[in-house]
Amino acid sequence: MDNTIDNVTQLFKDEQVRKILRKKQRSKISIGKNTWKEVQKPDDNKDNYYRDKDLAGYSIKVTPNNHKSYYWEASIKYSDNGKGRAIRATGSWDCNTITEAEARERARKNIRSCTIDGLDPRP
Repeated sequence: MDNTIDNVTQLFKDEQVRKILRKKQRSKISIGKNTWKEVQKPDDNKDNYYRDKDLAGYSIKVTPNNHKSYYWEASIKYSDNGKGRAIRATGSWDCNTITEAEARERARKNIRSCTIDGLDPRP
């Protein structure tokens, strides 16, 4: 009986640790010039997003096979027969081919065109 209680207690602790780690992965960081070199690939088979503290919608995306890209996302709000609707626009650039400053500026322009101007920046 005591062994079963110990097993349940250990499982509960393991789940708490997993929740803390998931929250940590969702926490915001200051993305800078070399941040993409420091971020880690995910332990599971899901993409990790390291979100920027300063620019909402801007992040570094890391795939399970360790591909890293600067990533942006925003919602485009529109009206469809009086109903409020939104579509999500996203974009990314490989961290090896563009500087962080260029990626941040492009992301800022795209996010602004979606959220303020209501334009879809996708081709």
